[in-house]
Amino acid sequence: IVVPQICFSVVLLLAAGVLVRALLRAEFADRGFDPSGVVYAEVARPPRYFAGMTPEQRQTENARQKAEYLQLLQQVRTLPGVEIAALANKVVWTNQDNVPVVTRESFREGQNRWAAGAYVSDGYFEAMKNPIVRGRAFDANDTASSPPVAMVSEQLARQLFPDKDALGEYVASPDPASKAAPTWLRVIGIARDVMPAGQEDRPALFLYLPIAQRPSLLAASIVARGRGNPGDLLKTLPAAIVAAQRDAEIPRARTMTEDISEALYPTRLGATVLAVSGLFGLLLSVVGLYGVVAYSAAERMREIGIRCALGAERLDRAALLLRDTVMA
Repeated sequence: IVVPQICFSVVLLLAAGVLVRALLRAEFADRGFDPSGVVYAEVARPPRYFAGMTPEQRQTENARQKAEYLQLLQQVRTLPGVEIAALANKVVWTNQDNVPVVTRESFREGQNRWAAGAYVSDGYFEAMKNPIVRGRAFDANDTASSPPVAMVSEQLARQLFPDKDALGEYVASPDPASKAAPTWLRVIGIARDVMPAGQEDRPALFLYLPIAQRPSLLAASIVARGRGNPGDLLKTLPAAIVAAQRDAEIPRARTMTEDISEALYPTRLGATVLAVSGLFGLLLSVVGLYGVVAYSAAERMREIGIRCALGAERLDRAALLLRDTVMA
């Protein structure tokens, strides 16, 4: 029984070692951006819709909502301790809406790829420290009245345009349920790939769109990089948002490192459970082995005495007891 226990304990420890190695690789992986010091707050503002609203009135309400979100962003940027802030419809760790992405060629062929669609404001890539590989990031000139533009991640650029540079090319995100011609967006920048937690070897495909060119914005997230302790900014940011706009709700406010830690929690828990189980099993095996050897030595005390009298070495006597214990 002792030998199988030892073998099983060693297997558990090896499995725990594999998980710990994966955890360390995930903890220190290059994610394509710097999560330290970043705080985000999800903001929801109830739309003032009412029954019988005409499409024109709804359009006016959508524009008002978006304008108030952009105004809120400007107020957050003036807060003490905020180095830079931006607006996004969702942060990178939440479930992004997958949208179809086509080029002119693939659209004619009826083929498309899927990518995470993210609407972001100017300053987003600076706040996330997500480098721009080529081209430029969105700025204040990318408005609803300016030509429609987009940015793509490196991996998406390679998949959409394998034989040429994506910069300056046109992409679209057509509505599968609509037969209308898609709006073509000129690619103005290529952002470095982002590696979600748990997918360190598989970069996410991202299509970035300027939030100022989005028709409506019913909910968004304020992403802010602080100058000091992110915990202090995490306390002041939600309070400042509610103080600026009384009807705003904050369903969620966290640091980016907390999100990463939460995403890695299953791996961390698995490694801990396997390591503790393996060590406990190994401890029981050692105690059991000691007990069996001690019992065998007591039972064969006379034989051991005779072997000593005949000149048996200490190592030979120990090997005899261990061999008999293993074979038992």
